[in-house]
Amino acid sequence: NFANLFVLRHNADASSEEARVRLDTIGEYHLGEMVNTMKLGSLVMPSNAGGSSSAKSDTKSKSDKSSFEGNAIEVAVGSQTLFGTVDGTIGSIMGLRGSTFAFLGCLQRAIFAVVRPVGDLSHERHRHYEADGRVRPSRGFIDGDLVECFLDLNRPTMERIVKWMNDDGRWRIRDDGSGVSGQSQQNLMDTEEDDSSDSPAQNNLSVEDVLTAVEEISMLH
Repeated sequence: NFANLFVLRHNADASSEEARVRLDTIGEYHLGEMVNTMKLGSLVMPSNAGGSSSAKSDTKSKSDKSSFEGNAIEVAVGSQTLFGTVDGTIGSIMGLRGSTFAFLGCLQRAIFAVVRPVGDLSHERHRHYEADGRVRPSRGFIDGDLVECFLDLNRPTMERIVKWMNDDGRWRIRDDGSGVSGQSQQNLMDTEEDDSSDSPAQNNLSVEDVLTAVEEISMLH
């Protein structure tokens, strides 16, 4: 579809029959290549060791509220899908729990804000969803290649990005998967109760916290 990816969701809990039979668009992303095959799977062998990466992204549980305990960011993934394109690219799409999506979304926005793109060409604009003459900001997706470039940055740039994330603060919340654009928080849900001001989630991130989380997710595909 015009070198785009999109995600649809069946709203089985809707109040009306018309809404229940309709598929809602919850994710839109410009890949830049035409996908011609998809298959459930991963390029890495599953680990037998227990860890956060084995958590299901489609299961809402109390673990969502402990994802930031001690600022050890939980990288919780669910479904994993491989895709191939007509240009020969092999890629991976991973479902993310709301807390993980919010953290990586905040990191992605921080990189947009801090790192100057090559040739001043906006990477964020490149990922806008374009179809039928309409252009919309990407939503419901995290650009894994962009997030993993954090590992290649120098220390001062890493520190500026982490400071931006702490000032923004939205890494602490859980996103429902509909995506975040600009300063809008319409689709966000708090991970903590309003009176939990002394929660560990209120601590600021460090460069080591972000490095550990990005390194973990880079090993999942």
